[in-house]
Amino acid sequence: MAIYYLHNQKILHRDLKPQNIFLRFERIQLGDFGIAKMLDSTQDIATTCIGTPYYMAPEVFKSKPYSYKSDIWSLGCILYEMCNLRRAFDAQNINALAIKILKGTFPMIIATYSKQLRDLIYSMLKVNPNKRPTIVELLNKPFIKKRVDKYIIETFNRNSENSNDLEFAYLDTLKEQADLLGISLTVGQETAEADPIKKYPSSKDLV
Repeated sequence: MAIYYLHNQKILHRDLKPQNIFLRFERIQLGDFGIAKMLDSTQDIATTCIGTPYYMAPEVFKSKPYSYKSDIWSLGCILYEMCNLRRAFDAQNINALAIKILKGTFPMIIATYSKQLRDLIYSMLKVNPNKRPTIVELLNKPFIKKRVDKYIIETFNRNSENSNDLEFAYLDTLKEQADLLGISLTVGQETAEADPIKKYPSSKDLV
């Protein structure tokens, strides 16, 4: 959801990696926006070669213009690492690492995980950025959307009973994210009420 929000605000994170994802009070938070870039439009591109090499997209390595799909590649690397407990791309030196990334060669994901998840990650690690899904397309995958809807509603219900300022601020943020995703939140709402058909709103220009 954090990537959806960033891309919807025309922001590239540019340094997505496990070390920048934090678990705080049972909440997953994305941090380190030190090299994030605001684009002028949803079709704008960036050109600076920047980021952490292990999670850097091929087009960034080649110093070619890049956009939101470079964040998708990095997210794919993170998901791969969560499944295989190893980096998708690793090497003894930067040149060897670059060759692997530019070729898009990596060990297969272990079959313990569903074919849906494995295929999803493989699609995010396509060398050609035009063949990678957008964050909107990822969120609209039925098996993902169902879990996101459930998480938002359950988190809202769990935190709505607290009354401190920090919780109120978090609820406001959660409501804003829910609004962006087209989810209506009410206190005590049952998870089953999440609409399984309605798709998350998208922008045709978000590539």
